[in-house]
Amino acid sequence: MDDQERSIAQRAVQMCDVNVDWRNLRALTGGASRVSFTADGISDASRAVVIQVARAQSEADMEIEADVLRNAHAAGVPVPALIGQFVIDDRQVLVSRHVAGDTVPRRIMRELDTDLCEALIRDVGSAAAALHTRCVRPQRLEEVDLLTIYIERLHASGWSRPVLEAAATMLERTRPAAAKPAVVHGDLRLGNWIVQQGRLAAIVDWELARWGDPVADLAWMTLSPWRFGGPGEVGGLASTATFFAAYRDSGGVVPDAAVFSWHRAVGLFVWAVMCIGQCEAHRSGARRSHELAVIGRRVTENEMELIDWMTA
Repeated sequence: MDDQERSIAQRAVQMCDVNVDWRNLRALTGGASRVSFTADGISDASRAVVIQVARAQSEADMEIEADVLRNAHAAGVPVPALIGQFVIDDRQVLVSRHVAGDTVPRRIMRELDTDLCEALIRDVGSAAAALHTRCVRPQRLEEVDLLTIYIERLHASGWSRPVLEAAATMLERTRPAAAKPAVVHGDLRLGNWIVQQGRLAAIVDWELARWGDPVADLAWMTLSPWRFGGPGEVGGLASTATFFAAYRDSGGVVPDAAVFSWHRAVGLFVWAVMCIGQCEAHRSGARRSHELAVIGRRVTENEMELIDWMTA
C-alpha cells in the first residue's frame, strides 16, 4: 500500500456528499485486486464509509460492480449502501457505507451456537434467492463459463496435473443443461458475509459477479475450504437442507442432486486452478507472499475430492 492509493482514497471521499474524517483513513486488509480503507463519520461514528481503490494494472471493472450493488440492493439483497464510483488518476474507486459486524470465519464460528448458525444460513439462503430471482442484470454484466475459462488457465499455467486434466474431461462430458441464468455473486461464502449478532448484515466482495448459472453460487459455498473445519456443509455452520429450505421458501429453485454435485466439482476444479495461479504469482515475482507460496499445496486437497467425485 502506498501514499498514492491513500491520496486517491482521500480525494474520493471528498468527492462524496458525506461528513467523514477523510484525513484519517484506516487501512483494511487488502485483496489481490484492490486496497481498502475506512473513514469514520465526524458527528456519528456509525456513518463510516469504506473506500476501495483498484491496484495498478487491476482488471476490475468497478462501474459494473457498482451497478450490481445497486440492483442487488433494489432486489432486497443485504449489501453495503453504495455512495459513489469514480476514476481518479486512472484508478477505479468504489465508496460505500461501512456495515458493522464480523467477517472472520473462525471467530464467527466460535461465537455462534447451533440455533444462530442455522439462523445465519437461513438468512444467506433468503439473500441468495433474492439475488438469483429478483436482481436485474446490469447492462454490461457478462455471461461467463467458468469451466472453459479455467481449463484454459490450467493449460496456460504449464503445471502438469493429470487429475485436473481427467476432471476437466469428465466435467465437459457430463455437463448438465444450464439453469435459467441469473446474477451470480461468484464468491458467495463464509468470509464474504458480514455477521452482526449472529445474523447476516451484508454480503460483500462483489468483484466476481457475473451472469450465469445460479447453482454455481450454491455449490461454491459448500466447498471444503469454506467450511473452515466446521461440520456443516454450508460454511461449516449448517446443512444444505437448512440452506435449501430457506432458498426455496424465498423463491429460489432447489437444484437436482446430480446437477448440484457437478457444479460442486466445477468449484473444486476452479479453486485448484486458482491455487496454481496464486502460487505462480509468488514464484514469478509478480507478488511475493509466503501465503501465496503455501497455497499451492491446496491443489492436492481439491484433487483428492475430485477423485472421489469421478469414482463415485
